[in-house]
Amino acid sequence: MKLQFLLTASIAVAIARGENVPSSLRKRELVWGQSDAGTFYTLIAATDYSAMQGVEVQQSSEGITNVGFIDTGDWVSYPVNLPTNGPYQFHSRISSPSGEGSFEVVNFDTQQVYATFSGFPATGDYQAFTTVDQMFDLPAGAFSLQVRATQSGFNMLWFSLKAVAPAPVEAPIEVPVEAPVETPVEAPVEPPVEAPVEPPVEPPVEPPVEPPVEPPVEFPETVVTPAPTTTRTASPTVKQTPSPTSTPTMKKTAAPTSAPTVKKTAAPTSAPTVKQTAAPTSSPTVMQTPAPTSTPTVKQTPAPSAAPLPPYFSLMAASGYAEMEGLALENSSEGLPNLANYDAGDWSSYDITLPYAGTYQMMFRVSSPFGEGGFDITNWDTQEIYSNIDVMPNTGDWQFYQTVSVLVNLPEGGMRMQLKCYNPGFNLLWFVIKSP
Repeated sequence: MKLQFLLTASIAVAIARGENVPSSLRKRELVWGQSDAGTFYTLIAATDYSAMQGVEVQQSSEGITNVGFIDTGDWVSYPVNLPTNGPYQFHSRISSPSGEGSFEVVNFDTQQVYATFSGFPATGDYQAFTTVDQMFDLPAGAFSLQVRATQSGFNMLWFSLKAVAPAPVEAPIEVPVEAPVETPVEAPVEPPVEAPVEPPVEPPVEPPVEPPVEPPVEFPETVVTPAPTTTRTASPTVKQTPSPTSTPTMKKTAAPTSAPTVKKTAAPTSAPTVKQTAAPTSSPTVMQTPAPTSTPTVKQTPAPSAAPLPPYFSLMAASGYAEMEGLALENSSEGLPNLANYDAGDWSSYDITLPYAGTYQMMFRVSSPFGEGGFDITNWDTQEIYSNIDVMPNTGDWQFYQTVSVLVNLPEGGMRMQLKCYNPGFNLLWFVIKSP
């Protein structure tokens, strides 16, 4: 609990100073690298820890920050989620001026030690880095991977994890066995048996039956009602009903009802309503609303908007692409595979998720023997070009790397970013997206 408080406090101070430091509460999302036939692969910056004790963050000679001032017992931890049990290749980019220093790779939760790194090569300076590696078994699932110093004297820049596919086991070759050929056995032929012939049977003839004759039926006579009864009833009914009823109803109802209603309702209602409502309603509304509303809103809004955005940092290996076209992988001098054999139009794409829309700094670890090359930073789906790298440093060799950077305005949320070559002559090792 104390450590968590100290980390949070230090981050708050760093944010206030405008520094870029890792968040102690950040959840690391490890990615699958499709470049190595779907094997698990991830690259993690040493300063992108979730918790730490005793170390400090420095600006490195390779463009990103490194963990430094490491003493015996100091440690950093990183949440990981591994897909399978088995061997993993662990590469770490370290510096050690005199070849001193050692560390253990530990399960932070169980304190199981997976590997020990020692006997570092002497790099001559704390900012001259080299890569060490080792293969060891790791369990599947989510846990915190801890790097714990057992001797001081080194810095750490990044490390990578790559699942090692087991060697294929050759199946034994089976020699086919020929089945014996069986001689077919002929079944005996039986003589046909003739069925006996039966004589036809004639059906009996039945005599015709005559239908019975029914006697005729006589109907009774119908009695008709005389006509005079109907004539007398209809005549008096029609004459007496309409005359007295219709005449008084029309005269009494129409005249008195319509005349007084129109005169009394229209005149008094419309006149007072127009005069009393319009004057008081429109005048105070226009004068009172703008003054109090606009003044406090303008003064209070800018303060929270100017608050600094939370720091963001993401390091990705160039070989950890989601898709690519036309490129090849090489083993680099810095321990990671790099992308090579660029031609105009070749590209690689990466799935990223950004916490906010705005300006980010992008850094690229490149090599260019003659200072040639250029590529666009685009949205793979929309083909919108965000920026480009059009000036390459002359590194003198395909495996001598330097870091170049550019400020880029990027949208919030998930996207597939594409790095598309328009001028060959370079290799790409890794890149960073970070808060400026």
